[in-house]
Amino acid sequence: MLASALIISCSPAPSATPMPTLTKAETLLKMARAGANLKDADLSGADLSDRILQGTNLSGADLSGADLTGAYLFKADLSGADLVWANLSGADLLGANLDNVIGADLTGARNVPDKYLGDCGKC
Repeated sequence: MLASALIISCSPAPSATPMPTLTKAETLLKMARAGANLKDADLSGADLSDRILQGTNLSGADLSGADLTGAYLFKADLSGADLVWANLSGADLLGANLDNVIGADLTGARNVPDKYLGDCGKC
């Protein structure tokens, strides 16, 4: 019991800063790193520039309008990904799987596997 205690000063406890609630897209962006499984993820419009995404599974992902400039996508699986309006300039696609990608403009991309260059330069 503190019945006889003398309170000299009282200050409120420091207010705890609430933890920000991450949206699904923000959570996915935090996961976007080498070897991650982002199959069918919605990363439309995401800034993935200069990210190391080596071996990342992005199959079926929506990357429409995403900025992938300078991204390192060595052996990444982009099969079936939506790359409409995605910026791949400077992206390193060495060994990447680009089977059935939608709307990829490979202009300016580096190390595009020969089988995806074909006649068009755009898939």
